[in-house]
Amino acid sequence: MLIIDLENGEETFTDVDEAVEFCEKEFGYKGFMWDAVKRKCNLNQLCELLRADEICAWIHP
Repeated sequence: MLIIDLENGEETFTDVDEAVEFCEKEFGYKGFMWDAVKRKCNLNQLCELLRADEICAWIHP
């Protein structure tokens, strides 16, 4: 499960497609590079991408 810590609480995801859609809306991710990432990423990789962008996220088993 991917957990993203936001100012107004947490969002949790078990489905990578739902997490990707949320990130597009919440953080404004878009463009050619994002399209390539979202086609091939899993929740762990998405978590690392968010952390690299200084967004507080972690994986909970």
